[in-house]
Amino acid sequence: MESIDWRRVVSELLTSLLLTEKDFAKLCGVPYQTVSNWNRGSRSPGIYSRKKMFEIIEKIKVDVDELSASKIP
Repeated sequence: MESIDWRRVVSELLTSLLLTEKDFAKLCGVPYQTVSNWNRGSRSPGIYSRKKMFEIIEKIKVDVDELSASKIP
């Protein structure tokens, strides 16, 4: 089963949207430290946060495959 490299997804979203971790945290409804942890790869988003990220991605029409070209086995 493949899993998504959330560190890379978050990093690419921040770059693509020109957002700070703090601004992205507000969009996701989580503390900015949480986004910082995702961005460093020390934690992965939970199911609620993943859903919010996919809603954001859908809203701005970002190609998820482009963001997650970093799948790991």
